[in-house]
Amino acid sequence: MKILQVCPKPIYPPIEGGSIAMFSLYQGLVDNGHTIHVVSMNTHKQFCDLETVPEDFVKAANYKLINVDIRIRSVPAFVNLLRNKSYNMSRFDSCEFREELCSLLSAQEYDIIILETLYATPYIDAIREKTRALIILRSHNVEFMIWENLSRNETNIFKRMYLKILSNQLKKYELKVLEKVDLIASISEEDILNFERQGCHIKKIFLPFGINFKSDDFLNYSLPSDEDIVLFHVGSMNWIPHQEAFKWFLNGVWRKLNAQHPNLKLYLAGAYMPEWITKGNYPNVIVTDSYVNGKSFMKKKGIMIVPSFSGSGIRIKIVEGMALGKVIITTPNGAMGIPCTHNENIFILEGEEDWISTISNCINNLEEVQRISKNARNFALDVFDSKSSARQLINAIS
Repeated sequence: MKILQVCPKPIYPPIEGGSIAMFSLYQGLVDNGHTIHVVSMNTHKQFCDLETVPEDFVKAANYKLINVDIRIRSVPAFVNLLRNKSYNMSRFDSCEFREELCSLLSAQEYDIIILETLYATPYIDAIREKTRALIILRSHNVEFMIWENLSRNETNIFKRMYLKILSNQLKKYELKVLEKVDLIASISEEDILNFERQGCHIKKIFLPFGINFKSDDFLNYSLPSDEDIVLFHVGSMNWIPHQEAFKWFLNGVWRKLNAQHPNLKLYLAGAYMPEWITKGNYPNVIVTDSYVNGKSFMKKKGIMIVPSFSGSGIRIKIVEGMALGKVIITTPNGAMGIPCTHNENIFILEGEEDWISTISNCINNLEEVQRISKNARNFALDVFDSKSSARQLINAIS
């Protein structure tokens, strides 16, 4: 089949959850023998110089990068508020991107158009005018639920009211646009249930995030040793839910945990680290405020913490961590959409004291760390293979 993948951010280099998920599907479809072309928005949050992208990928994917300015501006935000239109979505609606997309569709015939995330959907009507290809929405999250959770957790009454308005506007848009696609491919089974609860009747399939276990990053696995018993998290902090979660962890769990285990270290890596982390008085917290290769960063660190209270979809970094045999400690929200099992291949915890107790047990019990590590690796091998995941999508279309 000939497939066009439409992305709201560059998929290369695959350096964070969204781009990793998009590139994984691209690779899985290629491995199944299909021709995939990719057109991506190039935004300030993850700007990519096309000259830095490997030439063989650019040629094989007919890779197009179109600059789209999605920066938040006060006047357009206020106008959208008055018009009761989602400003979250309007920022991704670009005339230049639409023109490039229409040009591609005029020059090529495609069997399938894959829209990666809700933020690629402003172009559905233009696509329908140019092609009879099937349109598939690959849903990474139920987007409006993220903003609903943020509004619930916000303590400032005025900010909470504004976030509630944004979530209502986004919900209205999201539920309406779902009815315009031919198939919804969700990376989370929980999200499929959420769409159905909202009355969405479009056909849906569960399409798990895939990992290429033949790549060098995932080939060599060994059980963790005593030297690996450190805590870590890798991921950019330019997303409000991430900062929300780490304020809870650092100010609550970490201060108490460090008092009990003064030699324990916590490594945080990723771009856009806020000053309250980089300049905060958190003992034994080592911060790398820049992009790092996530899988290389994980290699000799055993325990991955993923506090999470907002959002839907799945946490790609958790799946990658399990594939590398890391012990994952997260919340019920963090584990959402991943068919894992608490105390078998992951730890799923809620209150501060449970986090402290479980981490303390891991520090003092290498055999327990190795048990969870081995089970996590085997679980990821069984569930998250990229080639078989892409084949599920083709089978559903067929």
